[in-house]
Amino acid sequence: MSYSFVPYMIDLGKLRAAIASKNVKLIASIRKEDPKRFDSEQYDLTLGQALTQLVMGERLGDKATHQYGYALEKLARHLGKPLPLDLWCGVRWEAMEGSGVAPIMESGPPVKLPKIPDFPSIGFLERDKIAQMVKKMGAEGLTNEDEELEELLKEFEGWLREAEKAKQDLLFFYY
Repeated sequence: MSYSFVPYMIDLGKLRAAIASKNVKLIASIRKEDPKRFDSEQYDLTLGQALTQLVMGERLGDKATHQYGYALEKLARHLGKPLPLDLWCGVRWEAMEGSGVAPIMESGPPVKLPKIPDFPSIGFLERDKIAQMVKKMGAEGLTNEDEELEELLKEFEGWLREAEKAKQDLLFFYY
């Protein structure tokens, strides 16, 4: 089974400030995008409830914790910019490891969330780290002996360079 590695270019400071901001207009604006999905009662916690708890600074529960990860992604989409996704929309974890991208996901989410036992996996790169990576790869870019992994790395490199140019952070979701 293949999964997606989804990047968002974002100001992590703004994302962190949205958590516990009690901004009901922000919640309403995000919910308006797909109201049916926010109110689906497929789990003990709806996506709408998770989003509300995050933004209102309420106590986060320990059931259906994946919903907090997806609510964070909805915040990222709203506050940041989803980057073009081509090759990373069908990858196995082995490709993440082989390309050297997997360690990014060890950072976990940039805000405090309950433990998410499965998906989404969340990781981030702050702009200073991105600038270091871009400087280190120089004009040569990211390379790999494996042709397929090198193609993945070229797309990843594009995200790094775009974020560095815009002086933004990157937030990643893998599911």
